[in-house]
Amino acid sequence: MKLSFLFAAVVIPFSLSIPFIHAQTLVSVDNVKLSRIAQSLTINGNVVAAREVDLANEEAGKVERVFVELGDYVEQGQLLLQLRDEDTRWQLRQAQAQLKSDKAQVTLAKLEEQRSAQLLRRDAVSKGVADEALAELTRSQAITAVREAEIARLQDRLQRHQIKAPFAGLISQRIAEQGGWLAQGATAFRLSTHNKLRVELLIPERYYGQLSARQTSLAISLRQLETGAQQAAKLERIIPIANQQRSFMLWLSVDNTNQQWIPGMSAVAEVSWREDSAQLTVQEDALVRKADGSIIVWKAISKEQVSDTYEAVAVTVTVGHSKAGRVEVHSDKLNVGDQVVVRGNELLKPQQAIRLSSSTVKQER
Repeated sequence: MKLSFLFAAVVIPFSLSIPFIHAQTLVSVDNVKLSRIAQSLTINGNVVAAREVDLANEEAGKVERVFVELGDYVEQGQLLLQLRDEDTRWQLRQAQAQLKSDKAQVTLAKLEEQRSAQLLRRDAVSKGVADEALAELTRSQAITAVREAEIARLQDRLQRHQIKAPFAGLISQRIAEQGGWLAQGATAFRLSTHNKLRVELLIPERYYGQLSARQTSLAISLRQLETGAQQAAKLERIIPIANQQRSFMLWLSVDNTNQQWIPGMSAVAEVSWREDSAQLTVQEDALVRKADGSIIVWKAISKEQVSDTYEAVAVTVTVGHSKAGRVEVHSDKLNVGDQVVVRGNELLKPQQAIRLSSSTVKQER
């Protein structure tokens, strides 16, 4: 009997002390604020040439000479490859020689037409003779025009036995070899720009509306994956087409004057922008993630009957973007100025009595 009484005497004071322990639970709080967080995306991308083209020959033939190697920088109009063209050159020389003969015939026909016209005015020849002289002049001039067209065609064909660089760039692929045969239209080289490069990013489609509406105000930086070197980049274009992975393409222009980048490199791009309207934000430490995937914050509500004592109320929130330790939260049960627990919130229970730490109270005052 005495032991039972003694046990009760021990248990009852302990049980009475439980609310007191809860009341002594110290927490730190921070105010819910209204702010515009700069949102950002960090995406891996690939560096490619802003302009790249496969160069092919317009005529079939044997490769007589290749003037460049893989990795060479070339200027616009520079000769890259020459096909064997002797047969065309012979035809051209023959046509040029015939043109001289044709022009001589034109000169002779012109003189004859002039004499016939003079004799006709003196009635020394019939009109038919004069007409024949004029017709011969016209025929000779036509033959000359055909010959000149033939020469132009042969000169153009000679040009088509060559491959020249359409713009300044880098030989990024070389297929043709001296002594080999190239079929008409076969690719001989790949030419890529080297000063102006592009970074291609695949962006999840849910960001399309935000980025397309802020094209002129996006802040973009690039970082090399291997070296860590950074530089600013400029938005070149947003491609409004989603692929099968529900992503759209974004192109960034890269100034490569210092030759820091080469096609094929990997780059990390950070694209940031500000929201048009302010959102409710809390410190990241205020978020408590539950096992079921939900996220709550503990809102501190003052208990009027007890001075300096508050009650913890769980508020379920959805989160948005975060920056510098603050995160956007969305809930109809939170307002600007509400206090949420940022320290000591891990083991709180609903309606648990809490007390603000002295540092929080001083900051609040």
